Amino acid sequence: MSAKRNYDLMERLGLLAVESHKTFKSPGFMDLSVEWISYGPTDTKWEVLSLAHYGEMNGDAMRDPEVLALVRRGDREAYGIYFRNDYLPTEREVYEFDDGGQISNVNMPLREDLTGFLYQWLRNINQQGHCD
Repeated sequence: MSAKRNYDLMERLGLLAVESHKTFKSPGFMDLSVEWISYGPTDTKWEVLSLAHYGEMNGDAMRDPEVLALVRRGDREAYGIYFRNDYLPTEREVYEFDDGGQISNVNMPLREDLTGFLYQWLRNINQQGHCD
């Protein structure tokens, strides 16, 4: 399953060891920004890691892309749950929340797509030498 491969790869790359945030650099490639963020239902604290490349357009930071990964350490799984690319522009989110901050809808096919995308992107990040 991609979620388990994602977790294993994130662990090998040292991404899960980031304490708060860190920028990884690799010559010839965009920097990789990694940050633990608050995300999820209001009554539950999810471990969510933001992975992003940032460009700039007209002085504004542009995500190219940003992916949020829901990390489940006990199950050793990491699911893609959010994707945004400001240049396209596109934004896709697996979980929808009601006004009270509770989950109102889950798009499981999108979660599978984003989990697969995350795996490919992590492989690219590894090949590009961001986390050496």
